[in-house]
Amino acid sequence: MMQAVFSLQPAITFHEHVMNSRQCTRLFVLIGLVGLTACAWRTYTPAPLDLPLAAQADAQRRMDDDSLKATLTAQGYDTTQWPSIVWSRQALATALLSIHPEQRAARARVLAVRTQWQAELNSKTPELSGTVEHHSQSADGKNSPWAV
Repeated sequence: MMQAVFSLQPAITFHEHVMNSRQCTRLFVLIGLVGLTACAWRTYTPAPLDLPLAAQADAQRRMDDDSLKATLTAQGYDTTQWPSIVWSRQALATALLSIHPEQRAARARVLAVRTQWQAELNSKTPELSGTVEHHSQSADGKNSPWAV
């Protein structure tokens, strides 16, 4: 006959599950090192700066431009006293977004895509055609032998 042996002490106590401060520090250092090595995969490629071209682009962006006035008018701002208008925070943000070079490039791409879509829509006009067929002969005259 076999006897079961039961112990009143748990096999693993609570304090064995909790990490001490040294283990926490090691874990955080390990996570930090893994994060830094992940950043090491990125490389930097320097590009030459064209300072005269950048200065010319900055000089072309002006706050008294007629296209900026048209943009603000389209957005609903009062431009009757242009260019000496009272600038609000929203009007200034709208103006700065409209003269930003990346915004202009994005608008040009959108315009190009819209033009391409319109050209494709105009060139490919869908056609719908149907045929009428005589499928059987009906002698009684009540049922139509025609199908659409």
